[in-house]
Parts: sequence; C-alpha cells; structure tokens
Amino acid sequence: MGAPMPEGLRRHGTRPAEWAIPCPVPTCRAKPGTPCLGRTTGRPVAGGSHPTRADTWLVHQHTRPAA
Repeated sequence: MGAPMPEGLRRHGTRPAEWAIPCPVPTCRAKPGTPCLGRTTGRPVAGGSHPTRADTWLVHQHTRPAA
C-alpha cells in the first residue's frame, strides 16, 4: 500500500501528492515540496518519497474533515 510510484510511471513535471507534507522519517525530514533524501547517499530516494511519508499522507487525507 505504501510503495512509492517509480519515476518512469510518473508524468514529467508532476510531483507526488505526498510531497504536500514534510517527511516524518527522522533521518530525512524533507520539507514540503521536496523529495526525500537517502540517509547515506544524500540523493533522492527511488520514487521520490519514503513509504512512511506516503502512508502518513494517506492517513492525513482519510482523517481530514470534509470541507
């Protein structure tokens, strides 16, 4: 469920929806609008986000009150 979408399947120029929130991974802490970075490499992780960030975003969307 929390697997990130591979870059090749994403349209160029679009950002994943989970980038709207900061990454909750303590060693990453990517800010909103930026990709998650690998702990040891400092490069963006495959798919652009840690699975925890995607899961957190999904929970946030599900628990958000209806507007």
